[in-house]
Amino acid sequence: MELPKGLHRVYNMKIIFITSALISSILFSQGFQMKAYQISATAKVSKSDSLKLNGSIGTSFNQTSSSDSLFLSGGFSKSLIQAYEEPPVIVVETEYDSVISYDNPPTYTATSTDINGIKNSSLYIQPGGRKTPYIFPMLPINDSTYAATVPDTLLSVRNFRAWVVSEDSLSNESVSPYEMPALEFPVGELSMENRFSHYQDGVIAEKWRLISWPGVLIDGTLKNSSLDDGYVFYDWDIQNDEWLKPDQIIPGKAYWFKHKYSENASFSNHNSPGKAIALDDFIIELEKGWNIIGSPFSFPVETEYDPEFVSGVYLYGNDGKEGEGWSDPTMVMAPWAGYAVKADNDDDIITLKPFGTNNGENFLAKPSLSDGWKLKLKIEGDDYFDYTASIGRNQYASNYEDKYDKPTLPKMNEYVSLSMDVNQNLNYQFSSDIRSIEETNGIWNLRINSSEIEGPLELTSLFEGSLPPELNISLVDIQSRVIYDQFLVTGITISESVLDGYDLRLIAGDAQFVMESSQKILDEIPSEFLLSQNYPNPFNPVTNMNFELPRSGRVLLTIYNVRGQEVKTLINENLNYGLHTASWQGIDNMGRPVSSGVYFSELRSRGVRKTRKMVFLK
Repeated sequence: MELPKGLHRVYNMKIIFITSALISSILFSQGFQMKAYQISATAKVSKSDSLKLNGSIGTSFNQTSSSDSLFLSGGFSKSLIQAYEEPPVIVVETEYDSVISYDNPPTYTATSTDINGIKNSSLYIQPGGRKTPYIFPMLPINDSTYAATVPDTLLSVRNFRAWVVSEDSLSNESVSPYEMPALEFPVGELSMENRFSHYQDGVIAEKWRLISWPGVLIDGTLKNSSLDDGYVFYDWDIQNDEWLKPDQIIPGKAYWFKHKYSENASFSNHNSPGKAIALDDFIIELEKGWNIIGSPFSFPVETEYDPEFVSGVYLYGNDGKEGEGWSDPTMVMAPWAGYAVKADNDDDIITLKPFGTNNGENFLAKPSLSDGWKLKLKIEGDDYFDYTASIGRNQYASNYEDKYDKPTLPKMNEYVSLSMDVNQNLNYQFSSDIRSIEETNGIWNLRINSSEIEGPLELTSLFEGSLPPELNISLVDIQSRVIYDQFLVTGITISESVLDGYDLRLIAGDAQFVMESSQKILDEIPSEFLLSQNYPNPFNPVTNMNFELPRSGRVLLTIYNVRGQEVKTLINENLNYGLHTASWQGIDNMGRPVSSGVYFSELRSRGVRKTRKMVFLK
């Protein structure tokens, strides 16, 4: 019988192995000591050992025999059998170093070797952003060498990664390491209008947007301009906490952009060719504080970071809405868009994964009921919004500042924001206040801030998960002195100015706690702005002044002499609404005792002023 072509070598080798095994069984079956050498697939001596064989001619060895009693369990024959089971060895070569171009599709050459012979080799091509690869059979050049050329239809700004899979005649497979070239794209190929872009229709006029550039432009120079020229770019200087005008596009960074053209502005590489970076994990090194970042890939990519030290990734602007503000955090970054991310340390990183995360974790996943609950709050007007605020409880959170309490995002120009007083110190610097699930009842201090934004504003909520049946939620409007028992259903409309802050209290817990706390908060709100007469008066050496604030805000309490000269500033800070007390010891701002005479106390807040006369006697 004539064997199929290509199997002569395999057939002959197997006859040799069987014959060797038979001879060995006869020679060493009578209890002789054998010195055996373990031979690798490369036919080099690598290790020796000693075997004691028991039994006689005609004795059959069963599977229960020990490794020292069974010839085929170790030594030469075992190594030969293992060699049959070993997958092919693949060496991949290309005719390029690291960069390829559209007009020169690369050819991959694979040299695959195996003791059983190679049945086939295939080239796998996976474009950026595609979950599954394309598979192309490789053509044989000789007994061990195969080749295939990447179709030019797969050459695009998305780039690709390639690898080879070879299979031997016994169906053992080997997979080569990834080849990740950098692809050069010509002028005009990179466009904001591609289907993956966050700005498929371009950037609208008169609105700030964060933009970034996929790839690496050969000439990434940015013209220093201003809105008088029609547009302006800004970069965030984290060290000096200020905005600067950039002169160069850097991969992985984003830039604030605004224009005043009549049509949407759309970007492309119309002046410069560029290079699509290799499809490997892209690591962005963060600085402590807020970082403005972008993706260098031309397709959406997932992010991976340590939520212990890195905040979520926030997008400025909102799909389908022309307003300005921060949207919900995301785990996916789109091309051409820019994002804000906050790091707790200078050595924190965020990794962009062009083919998805390895562990599948989503740190921003909605909590289950066993984890607690979360209420997302949205404030929006005609032109500005903030969707980043949230309160709730989590089984891993504490009642103090921790990783679950996210800071407020940076402000570019005019804005509206909803912030939290996490540390109960009247510093509303957080966009979320998540507390321990060990407690049921709680009161959250909320404040709406804006810059020259007039109402009306709509405050609404969205409960993530199912509302626990024992949980009740009410909202107290400090300014209007109204309790909203159905806030989750109806939301509220704010028509007053929020320029100097607009305070709210959200109460969550059992029915009795919510009802009693809501009424107590309402009762503690003063009806008017009031500065009481100091006591004692006349005084020496100290006097006290009580004052009431119907609204929270910046408070200035100052002592003047009869000539109207400032003597002592007692208070210059933000204070909560309610009753407050201040004292004066009869000293000036330099710490010197004042002379006897008439003085005036003046209280100012939110454009209102109250004055009282007092007498100091020595």
